[in-house]
Amino acid sequence: MENKIKVGIADFSPLIIDDGGKYKGFEIDLWEAIAKEINIDFE
Repeated sequence: MENKIKVGIADFSPLIIDDGGKYKGFEIDLWEAIAKEINIDFE
């Protein structure tokens, strides 16, 4: 079984910034850290 979750976001600067279709910002960094800590993939 693959551990993967789908995360919904809203473009709300500065927490999430749409940089030409690639999202960045605090919430993206936070999700990446959480996913790494609990060993899951997300999209």
